[in-house]
Amino acid sequence: MNIETRGVVYVASFVVLANANAVFAGHLLQTVNTFTLLFWSFLIATAFFMVLFVSTKGAAALALKKDAIGPVIAVNITGLFMWLGYYNALRLIEPAIATAIMSGIGPCVIIAYGFFALKEPIRKDLSLAALGIFLGALFLGWTSLSGNSGLSMVSLPAAVLGLACAVGGGTFQALTTVFTKKLGALGWTANQVMAHRSYLLILVSLVFALQGPGLSVASQNQVLGIAVATVFGVTLSLWILQKGILLVPAFKVTSIISLAPIATLTFQLLDDRISWSNASAVGCLIVVVFTIYTMKLKL
Repeated sequence: MNIETRGVVYVASFVVLANANAVFAGHLLQTVNTFTLLFWSFLIATAFFMVLFVSTKGAAALALKKDAIGPVIAVNITGLFMWLGYYNALRLIEPAIATAIMSGIGPCVIIAYGFFALKEPIRKDLSLAALGIFLGALFLGWTSLSGNSGLSMVSLPAAVLGLACAVGGGTFQALTTVFTKKLGALGWTANQVMAHRSYLLILVSLVFALQGPGLSVASQNQVLGIAVATVFGVTLSLWILQKGILLVPAFKVTSIISLAPIATLTFQLLDDRISWSNASAVGCLIVVVFTIYTMKLKL
């Protein structure tokens, strides 16, 4: 298995894990505050990877070199807004639609970043792939706003806010991929990225959790839920994603992640809040077709 193929397997594995968690977390967030969940999940995950990194490389290796400070700050900022958008979208709209829009906008963001920030020419084949994926995401947005999604009880204001959160979360998810690639170019490992990527998210989540319901959890079921979301939805899935990002071009990473709605549609059948939606399935199919097209492109 060559390096890029191995990276594709990592990213695809992330898609399965993360979207099982999307359905699980979407249900959990009906009873657990978003900031409380974010704080505990990322505090535990960051502590785990920091201990793991220090045990193998030594405490001195945690110090940031000058050329890494900018990308680390950028990853912390983009990661903060990505997860805030993601979890609030999951709370407000059908998980398959939230993940489709988040992942669907990613290739467009990568092309825009390359054009405006790096002065790269726009390739027609990449633009076609990105546009197709984005149109599939827009169709899914329409299913939510028109009441044709699997979560039919969502009000119009909640749907609009949920879609806005998904668009914002997807934009920052793609930018997180870009800046993680920059750390990879500096020789960073997945463990090292995971140890440093969530400082700002932890701090902001702590502040808002303390201003709201606090950090305490109401029941043993919620404790168990947070534990599952932390282990599988954050610690394991993000570590796998970091490894994939370091091996695969950013555009291809975001395109593979666009397959997320297929996994989410499957897993959300286990959520009794959500019924099957043919419209959601069609939108997901559009995204998949153009993602497969992307896999055949040379990047």
